[in-house]
Amino acid sequence: MPSRPTQPSSGHVREIISADKAARQRLRDLLLEGASSDKTGPVGASYFDSLRDRALKGSS
Repeated sequence: MPSRPTQPSSGHVREIISADKAARQRLRDLLLEGASSDKTGPVGASYFDSLRDRALKGSS
């Protein structure tokens, strides 16, 4: 007899929805924080080169 896929429990679905809502709220808070922060001067290629270097060092 073939096995039937199991359905996630309603509690598990609620946990996933709750985690998604929390992540969306965190993103919203970060966007609002960024939007209300002080403006900086223009950035150039050296800024992005430095940012890339930092990201690559952090991923290794």
